[in-house]
Amino acid sequence: MSQARITPRDAQYYAVPGWVDDPLLDDVTRFAAARLCLGAGALMRRFRIGAPRARYLMMALDERRLLLSYLRGGRVARVNPHAWGALYAYGRVEYVTNPGESVMGIAARNLKDARRWQEIRDINAASFPDMGPHDYYPVGTKLRLPGR
Repeated sequence: MSQARITPRDAQYYAVPGWVDDPLLDDVTRFAAARLCLGAGALMRRFRIGAPRARYLMMALDERRLLLSYLRGGRVARVNPHAWGALYAYGRVEYVTNPGESVMGIAARNLKDARRWQEIRDINAASFPDMGPHDYYPVGTKLRLPGR
């Protein structure tokens, strides 16, 4: 049996097993994606947090391979421009449901493959655990979609 090779295009490549996520990490990730350089001082000012938490968030970004270079003092880091596509590709895109859309129909329209309905179900299983291919989410539900 051969295992699937994980490449930098996959979101799993940027996941760190056992790493405790800070509630601000997604916001910090979006903030870093908009900049070429990032520092702990910028995080402290933008999110009104202290230096220890800013350094922790910088280390979390570094562990997720989202920074090209990082000085451990937390002063300056260069952001990795190639990581953002894969990071945002998995479960970061939101979709609001419309009337009469089944899970399989959403997969066909947005992912261009109706067979990928299970991925949508798995990502949103916390809110709706027992969805089938022809079941309907309530109108106006925000779903997270996998990458294309």
